[in-house]
Amino acid sequence: MNTQSAADLSYDLSMKSSFSLSYGFQYHHFFNDDGFPDTGVHSAGAHYTHRLTKNLGYHLGYGYDHPVEFGGPPLRGIHNIDAGLDYSRALSLTRTTKVGFGVGTTVATASQVQDGQTSFSSPRLYGVGHVTLTQELGQSWNFNAFYNRGINYDPGFTQPTLSDTTGAALSGLISRHLDVSLSALYQVGRIGLTTPNYRSWDASAQIRSAISRNIAAYALYYYYLSDLSAGVAVPIGAPRYVDRNGVRVGITAWLPLWYGRGAP
Repeated sequence: MNTQSAADLSYDLSMKSSFSLSYGFQYHHFFNDDGFPDTGVHSAGAHYTHRLTKNLGYHLGYGYDHPVEFGGPPLRGIHNIDAGLDYSRALSLTRTTKVGFGVGTTVATASQVQDGQTSFSSPRLYGVGHVTLTQELGQSWNFNAFYNRGINYDPGFTQPTLSDTTGAALSGLISRHLDVSLSALYQVGRIGLTTPNYRSWDASAQIRSAISRNIAAYALYYYYLSDLSAGVAVPIGAPRYVDRNGVRVGITAWLPLWYGRGAP
């Protein structure tokens, strides 16, 4: 069972710059598994962004992720020294194609337990970032593709994960009240920051029909596959290899809590 809480505060310093503060906590509980302790992650950070031109800007920030293993040894945190460039620009005269990227750095330390003693590796500096591509197809269709490289703590693991993720999505309207969306994602992870030991594939297809202005019915098909290497510790009863698919049907509803000035 995973629970998460977060608080964010942002302030526009000028027309081109902004500053933000954030804090969050994630708690992960494993039922009926005394050998796999509960874990949590405290996350806090500050972020400053400034736009130099219409398409180019930079950001400066610092974040710290502090993992906690309840009843276990102390763990080292992740220092996110987030300093880099942000770029976003339309590539065509009709502005239907847009590309963007952002880069940064993270200082992380891995740990291992041997003979009841916890040892830590030397802190290392890792490059992280993302690239995005957005393509408008006609008046109501959109295609999105991305690549992301980052470091974080996955639920249930006391080692940080360096992950490379790429994905694509296609969505649009078939008629005025009917839309569809397709997505696919592939991830390679390095739990412990060293060698690739985790892979996953995720794909889905959804069709949704509007019942009223604020209610819609949907049907979703999903496929998920993940593979953990033998050297990665997992909770008792949790499979290292998962290959599943299924169908979901349901109803979604949304209710605006506040209308801005001039809104209908």
